[in-house]
Amino acid sequence: MMLQQIHTLALIGSFPAFLHSTPLLLSFNFPAAVAVHPPVIIAFTLYQSVITPVETIFVASMNAVSRRFEFQADQFACQLNSKYGVPNSEGMGKRLGEALISIMVDNLATLWTDSW
Repeated sequence: MMLQQIHTLALIGSFPAFLHSTPLLLSFNFPAAVAVHPPVIIAFTLYQSVITPVETIFVASMNAVSRRFEFQADQFACQLNSKYGVPNSEGMGKRLGEALISIMVDNLATLWTDSW
């Protein structure tokens, strides 16, 4: 979570530097008068275009880190299960289904959503 917060602050903090970067805006062939004082919407659109490839790499790496942590947690759970064992674990799927139905009934919610 800390990395996500730092990432968000870096994104927000880097936009003003991009907004006031006349040489960068001139490299996109904007007239000098516009490049010196660009409209915010133009600068923001260019900022998104420039930052998108960096974001793609960052998001892919954060997903890899998250997946690694999830695999470690699964491995730890399997080790605990093999070390201590879970009594009566053969009916776990049925018990999970009954628990989900119970939660659905108690909360008056549905397990099926309109996600098409």
